[in-house]
Amino acid sequence: MRKETRIKGAVKGFHGWLGALLLLVSACVTDYEPKGLEQVRDLLVVDGIITNGETTIRLGRSVGLTDDFTEDEFVNNARVVVEREDGAAFACANSSGRGEYKVDMGELDPAGRYRLRISLDGLEYESDYLSPEITPPIDSISLLKKGPGEEVRLCVSTHNAPDQSSYFRWMYKENWEVKAEIYMVAENMGNTVVIYDLLTSNNKYYCWGKDSSKVISLGSSDRLTENVIANKSIASYPPGDRRFSMLYHAEVEQYALRREAYHYYFNLQKNIEESGSLFAPIPSEMKGNIRCVTDPEVPVIGFVEVATVTRLKRFFPEIEKVYEPEVTGCAKTIVQGTEYLRNPDYGMVSYNPMNPESNTYALKRCMNCNRFGSKQKPSWWPTSHL
Repeated sequence: MRKETRIKGAVKGFHGWLGALLLLVSACVTDYEPKGLEQVRDLLVVDGIITNGETTIRLGRSVGLTDDFTEDEFVNNARVVVEREDGAAFACANSSGRGEYKVDMGELDPAGRYRLRISLDGLEYESDYLSPEITPPIDSISLLKKGPGEEVRLCVSTHNAPDQSSYFRWMYKENWEVKAEIYMVAENMGNTVVIYDLLTSNNKYYCWGKDSSKVISLGSSDRLTENVIANKSIASYPPGDRRFSMLYHAEVEQYALRREAYHYYFNLQKNIEESGSLFAPIPSEMKGNIRCVTDPEVPVIGFVEVATVTRLKRFFPEIEKVYEPEVTGCAKTIVQGTEYLRNPDYGMVSYNPMNPESNTYALKRCMNCNRFGSKQKPSWWPTSHL
C-alpha cells in the first residue's frame, strides 16, 4: 500500500507529477506546485469533469523528478463516487485497469450540486459541491488554412448568453481513412508469394487512423463585447498531413467552465507553453478544488468541474481545399526484373506467375498504408472497401 507524501519543507521538483497526468487524460493536463513540497512521489492526481451522460474520472500517482512513469502509477484500487447534495450517489466503475472510473450520470439536475468523493488507502478525498455550468451548443467546426504551405487548423465556434459562462474547454476525437501510394498486389514472404485482395481486408492499401486531444484547448470571450468565440483553433497540422488525403471525421466536445476552473487549466497550459518543457517548475499560485478531508496535510492535485457537455461531429469534404500532397517519389521506385522478387524491400505492383519476367515491383514503404493507420476500420465508417 502506498503512503501519502506530506508537506515538509522547501520546494523540490513537484513538477514530476506531470508524467502521471499526461498518461491519464485524453487532453494533456498539467498541475500546480504548492510551495513547501519536499517530495513529490505518490501524490494523488485527479482529472475529470462531472457531466451529463458518461462521466470519466482518471486517477494516478505522481512520480519523482528523476523517476520513470510506469503503469503502476495508475490508481485502480480506489472507490470513486459522484455525490449529489440531496444524498444521491453514483458509483463509478473501473474496468480499464488504467485508472479510469466511469459512470453514466444521465441528465444532470440544473438545480442540484455535485461533488466527487474518493476513498483510497484509508483516506477520504472530496471536491467542492458545484452546480452544473450549462454548456451552449457548438455553432460549427471547420478546417481552415490561411494560404498555401500554411498549417491546417481544426477550429470551433460557439456563443453563449451575455449572463452565462464565457469560459470554455474543448476536447476532440478524430478518424480518417488513408491509402498507400501504390497498391501491392502481392509480396514474397520466404518461399511463398502472398496475394492481396482489394475486395477483402487482406490488403495493405486501405487503412484507418484515429487520434484524440493531447493538449489543453481553452477559450474565453470575457474581454470581448459579445459572448462569442469564432474559429478558435483547437488543433493544428502540417498541410501535407495524410489524415486529410481521403476522408476525415472529427467530433468535438465542448464544456462551459466557471472562472476558477478556466484559470486553473489556463495556468497549466501557460506553464507548458512558457517553459517549453513538460517538467518545468509549476506556478505556486495554482489551486485545485479537491482536498483530503481525512488529513488536510496530505496534498492532492486536481480540479473537478461540473458542467454539461455539447458535441458536434461531421465529415470534412473541404479537405480537398486544405490538403497539400507531399512529393514522395514513390512512382520512380517502380522497377522490373526477377532480381527484385526476393528483395525484402520490394513488393509487387503487378504479378504474373506464368511470366515472372513481366512482374513489376516498388518499394514496400510506398505500398503499406500501415505507416499512416491500421486495418481497424470503424464500424460506422461510410466507405465499402476494407
